[in-house]
Amino acid sequence: MTADGSIGVVAAEDVTGAELLSVSQPLAFLEGTMGSPPAVEDLHVAMLEADLGPAVAKVLSYLPRKPSPAAAKADVAGSSQPQQQQQQQAEPNSQELPPSMTHLQPAFWGQVQQGAGGLVARKVSSKQLMRLLQASCWGEEFQDPAAAQVRHERPQGFIGVWPELALLRHSCAPNSSVVVVGKHALLHATADLDAGSEITFNKLGSVIAAPLAARQAAHAELFGRPCRCSRCTLEATLPQETAQQLQALHDRAEGEWPQRLQAALEGAEGSDPEETAELLADLQAEVAADIEDLDAALAQQLPQRDDQLAVLCGAYAGYDLAWQMEEVLAEEPDLDKLANCVALLRIFARGSEGHLYTALILHQGSTARAEALVGRAQGMARKTQARQRRLAAEMQRLAASGEAASYAYAEAISCRYGMLPQEGLIPQLEQGLAMFYAGLSALSAAQGQGLDEVPEVTRNLTIDGIPVTVVDTVEGSAFVQPGEEGSQEVQQRKGGKQQQQQEQQQQQQQQRGLRVEWLEADVSVADDDSSAAEQEPQQLSARS
Repeated sequence: MTADGSIGVVAAEDVTGAELLSVSQPLAFLEGTMGSPPAVEDLHVAMLEADLGPAVAKVLSYLPRKPSPAAAKADVAGSSQPQQQQQQQAEPNSQELPPSMTHLQPAFWGQVQQGAGGLVARKVSSKQLMRLLQASCWGEEFQDPAAAQVRHERPQGFIGVWPELALLRHSCAPNSSVVVVGKHALLHATADLDAGSEITFNKLGSVIAAPLAARQAAHAELFGRPCRCSRCTLEATLPQETAQQLQALHDRAEGEWPQRLQAALEGAEGSDPEETAELLADLQAEVAADIEDLDAALAQQLPQRDDQLAVLCGAYAGYDLAWQMEEVLAEEPDLDKLANCVALLRIFARGSEGHLYTALILHQGSTARAEALVGRAQGMARKTQARQRRLAAEMQRLAASGEAASYAYAEAISCRYGMLPQEGLIPQLEQGLAMFYAGLSALSAAQGQGLDEVPEVTRNLTIDGIPVTVVDTVEGSAFVQPGEEGSQEVQQRKGGKQQQQQEQQQQQQQQRGLRVEWLEADVSVADDDSSAAEQEPQQLSARS
């Protein structure tokens, strides 16, 4: 057992960025409505009502859980014991190390239960289950919106427990992404990984875009220990003055600045247009000045630009607001501000839906600018040498920025969905994502106007050479209650021995060379060269 006794997942072999690492079925799953996932308490009640069997209880014993109050007190008291030993003493049924990824499937334990000797029943109390769900469940406001559009489904909010995801440790600069399609969670690598490198994942949600203090507090609350990823370690070295500057920018970008922007826009109709324009210009200049000051301070303290960007992730809200204001105020928005957002997202949210959509908008904007410039050049009746030089310089600049934008978009889509054929799914996913955000905008506008009618969004497609117009209505659907047809609890209990064997074989084929280990407290991320634990780990490759 190592320093903090935590368990993590490492690559059993070399991995290339965008490779599919695993396809996981949920142990439990609940759907909500669009934008409204069920709460942890809902999942907790559903699992208790489902009367967890021995196989599910055995899988739960392998998953991390929020420390019990007794373990938390022991940690605060400064005990010299590793956190895992403290938790085992305070809570006898603490997390165990699974011998292999196969042991995370109820179907495997279902076979054991049917075999000689059976499976010893484990009692999971309500409090134990709640602490487990708080540290091991995962949910989002929407299932993957692009894939949902392609599948002609609504991207409902959801929450669930995927054992393979639960075992991944958190990093504030993760090297994997997860997309949920249907009920399956697809895990992709977002960077090249050497064999033995730990696979990490964002387990803090939106807090990952906050400065160090908020991330550490959230991590300690969930896992009973601080986060020691490379981003946190780097940010902890900042001088106090710079750390306070970063925190102040984040706080203003989350509170004061959006409020001032909204007030100015809402009061625009009843006030002097020049006065409103002046208020907005002053706010835009203030946001830009604070960002420039922080960037300049970091440039003096951190020589590597990658390190500067890692720290600036804690000020992402400011960069996002700067782009929003650019869209509102500028006739031709400065795409460099959007490129700044993409550069930060690829550090703390690479392969996320937000990263993909932002990179798509940047790619489309750069392409449109280049096409417009070519059109202007072709439409010029007379080109002087000066004009030709200006056009050549502008085309060269747009070509460079367009190439960078195209690469950023290709990286984002491959990190989310893996390597897809350009002539196949990518155009459909692009249209689906655009359709989704157009629907959200239409819904927001309708709600702002107090309209009761559900807005419609149309898109024109060509299928087998036939033009087709698709009309979508933006609305939610019914909550999938546990025990209903289609819920995971029912599905897991329908199959007999043959189905369990098929599911086990399928899971073995779907795991892409992963293994489970005791790991050191420090987490290696995409650009780290650090290896996994030095001791010989308990491991078994899950690859068939």
